[in-house]
Amino acid sequence: MLPLFEYKLEATRWRAARRLTATEDAIVAAFRAQLGRLAPAEVATVIPTYRRPVQLGSAVESALTQTFEDQRVIVVDDGAGLDGALPDDPRLTVVQLPHNIGTAGVVRNIGIRLTDSRLVAFLDDDNTWEPRHLELAIEAHARGAELTYSRLQRVDESGELIDVLGEPFERRQMRERSLVDTNVIVVRRSERLQFSRVPRRRGDFPLEDWELVWRLSRHMQVTYIPEVTVRYVRHRGSNYSDWGAASDSSEHRA
Repeated sequence: MLPLFEYKLEATRWRAARRLTATEDAIVAAFRAQLGRLAPAEVATVIPTYRRPVQLGSAVESALTQTFEDQRVIVVDDGAGLDGALPDDPRLTVVQLPHNIGTAGVVRNIGIRLTDSRLVAFLDDDNTWEPRHLELAIEAHARGAELTYSRLQRVDESGELIDVLGEPFERRQMRERSLVDTNVIVVRRSERLQFSRVPRRRGDFPLEDWELVWRLSRHMQVTYIPEVTVRYVRHRGSNYSDWGAASDSSEHRA
């Protein structure tokens, strides 16, 4: 049963979500015809981007320099056009959407659907991974995990440490606050692996990653990796959900 706050979002924005689903289907079909079948890999890393050329370069580099190398990195530009060079690496694919969609779940879904892999990971264009992020997740999946997440270090724009987030998973706590950020997730591919198409605005809660983990945790073994593997840069463009006084902190990435 959905918590009331998510039910309200889905009930009031279902028409927009249906239109976005149709848009997603059409874009995926067009890119499949254009690109053909991308080479499969153990992990597909999906990096959505919009007007952050400098930060995107750092994000892509941190993905391609992982100690675990059997991956396909797909950058999905949300209709802004890329301004800046990216590494010349056969594992990297870049697709540019024909127009701005503005719904993160749909942009990530396009990346998921255009790739072929056993596992899928996510990295935002303004954040970076530590070198062993994927390696640690792969080790946990080899032991039976189906969805893994690690600790996240938040820093400000100058690189000063703000805090470190991460705690063992308890689904009942997900009704009170978000426990898992998109950037720390590595998940087994399945038909259920699709982000919500419900458009979510700044200040809404929960955001797409909360909904994804809440839904998948009903069917998957969720495993917490108690190591910091993600560097999350908090800036004016960061999108947070305020979970109120029930959370340990006044703000959590949703």
